Amino acid sequence: MQWFGESWGAPVCSRGRRVSTPVGSRCEKCALRIREDDRGLIMPVIDLDESGPPQLVVYHLDCFLLQVLPQ
Repeated sequence: MQWFGESWGAPVCSRGRRVSTPVGSRCEKCALRIREDDRGLIMPVIDLDESGPPQLVVYHLDCFLLQVLPQ
C-alpha cells in the first residue's frame, strides 16, 4: 500500500511508502479526480475474473475510510 499527500499520523504513514500525489487520477469510490492538495491511498487490486498483474487503484483518504470504518 502506498500513500500520498500530507501525513495523517496513521501507521501507514510511517511504515508505508509515500509517493507523489497522482493528480488527475480518479478515486475508485467517488470517481472525482485527485487534486494536488488531496491525501489518500494507492492499493493493488486483483481482478479474479482476469489473469494478469494487480491493478493499482487510487482513493481519497475519506473515501477509503468510509469503506472500512463502521458508520
